[in-house]
Amino acid sequence: MDIFVARQPILDSQERLIAYELLFRAGPENLFTAQDGDAASSSVIGNSLGVFGLDALIGDKRAFINFTRSLLVGEVFTVLPRDRVVIELLETIEPEPAVLEACRRAKALGFQLALDDFVYHERFAPLLALADIVKVDFQLSTPDERRAMAARLRPQGIRMLAEKVETRAEMSEAVASGYELFQGYFFCKPEVVRTTDIPALKLNQLALLRVLSAPDLDVERAAAAVKQDVSFSVKLLRYLNSAAFGLRNQVTSIRQATALLGERAFRRWASLVTVSTMSQDRPAALMMTCIVRAKLCELVGELLGLRSRDDLFLVGMLSAMDAILGRPIAEILPKLGLGVDLQEAILRCADLDAALTSFERPSPGRAGELAPVLGLVLLIERARWHDVDRLGDRLGLPPAALAGGYRRAVSWSESLVGAV
Repeated sequence: MDIFVARQPILDSQERLIAYELLFRAGPENLFTAQDGDAASSSVIGNSLGVFGLDALIGDKRAFINFTRSLLVGEVFTVLPRDRVVIELLETIEPEPAVLEACRRAKALGFQLALDDFVYHERFAPLLALADIVKVDFQLSTPDERRAMAARLRPQGIRMLAEKVETRAEMSEAVASGYELFQGYFFCKPEVVRTTDIPALKLNQLALLRVLSAPDLDVERAAAAVKQDVSFSVKLLRYLNSAAFGLRNQVTSIRQATALLGERAFRRWASLVTVSTMSQDRPAALMMTCIVRAKLCELVGELLGLRSRDDLFLVGMLSAMDAILGRPIAEILPKLGLGVDLQEAILRCADLDAALTSFERPSPGRAGELAPVLGLVLLIERARWHDVDRLGDRLGLPPAALAGGYRRAVSWSESLVGAV
């Protein structure tokens, strides 16, 4: 059985990262009978501890893990750490006596309970009496329904979680309605403010990123640009000297860094720190998404035997620049000085569904090589397993190899959190 996982951030109203929902694919078709689904989910829960490891997947955050009725009644939750896991009851679970007793047992052990894709009905009152969190799908409910559920449930001490929040407008509506937790891709999409220019500090960082992203790195120009921002220079050197990076000799200058790493590797790491600095006023989940995306693009390129792995790292990381700068990606890319092929690869994947159609036929050039890798990584990020299988198969990548790559990318990104 191939065990595949994606993690989706859960934020609070201040857009601070507080948890991840772990979304697993436990079979090639991603479709199960009830019995097979239970068996697969049981295996997945075991592997989240024994194969992936919770620390590698979620760092110091909590994990929301889906439970079927059988897993709940069978008290599989007893193998999980109560202070790290929120038990998420699927919407198909009915409040029958065995279910309620299992919920009471989980609560007595110290677990939090969340009700997934909740739609109010009086018969769920016994489950609501035990629930800590209720998740409401913002794509399958109306604004009036969402407000009514929050008004009804919050007085009972239940925390409301808005899931599948795709826009800033939906986020604002959720906050106004009393929702406290938020899940979706709103933080990965640009909030375009037409009357406000990009702040001067970010313009300076954008200029530095342009130097670093140029097809042929000018080391002298890069060193001069880095020196202009003392705080950035200190941060970059601290990062390169961190245990996560693993260099034997201490790096004391930009020229030394390029000599030790090589120009292409230096460009990659300096760009990562630049993007990290630019995203300091954005949700922490956005930077984590950038890092995982960049590393997984690199690892997929490695699996495919591509020589452009440094370029893939940049493509993955810079594909979220629209969210970081609050501008359309097509407006930002020309300012970065990227090669035409890298720009084209990012632009092609801006509309992922359209990109998938174009991937069905071979595309010449480096953009045709880079774009499917970025597209595959974005599909994994969104847990679109059917499309992951289809594109992975076309690229000749088995699910097990992709699962291992994702695990490595997440673990690597977590190791960088304290350094970047």
